[in-house]
Amino acid sequence: MKIRNAAGLVVLALSAGSTLASAEFTEATIYTEPHNAAAAFISTLHFMVGRMGRDCAGPLSKAESFPKEVVAGWEGRNGEYYEASTLYAGNVMSYYERTRGKDFAAAAMNEFSSSVQGQGAAVAQDMLSVPDKRAACTTFLARLDAGGFDITASRPFFKELTELVAIARAFRH
Repeated sequence: MKIRNAAGLVVLALSAGSTLASAEFTEATIYTEPHNAAAAFISTLHFMVGRMGRDCAGPLSKAESFPKEVVAGWEGRNGEYYEASTLYAGNVMSYYERTRGKDFAAAAMNEFSSSVQGQGAAVAQDMLSVPDKRAACTTFLARLDAGGFDITASRPFFKELTELVAIARAFRH
């Protein structure tokens, strides 16, 4: 089952007092600034990979499907983290709507999306701000294929992303 199809599961389990929600996983321990930052980090990384795929298709003479292929390759290695953070972000927005109202949740979602897209686009633009875009794209793809944009223990937010995966798993079973 894709985690995206389980949107709201964590909030529902918590609000219903599910037996799956151990003392370790409460709203206070799940909805934290470090988890928020981790979700923003990986969402930005995902957006940047997609933007680079889109912007490199032309210089590399790739097919229209190239951006989706680039993202799919990255998701194949990092999907568990990305899906858990997507579920988390959706649940944070549901939590905000439930506790602070629809307007606050909508504003928070807009801020999150704007930040992710703005930062991701800025990183992609920076990588391509060289005269030889083809070389920049080739370097990007080599780095991507070598795992240079993958979530590993040496990456920022690895601990928090691993926690989000554990939380998602706890509420899926």
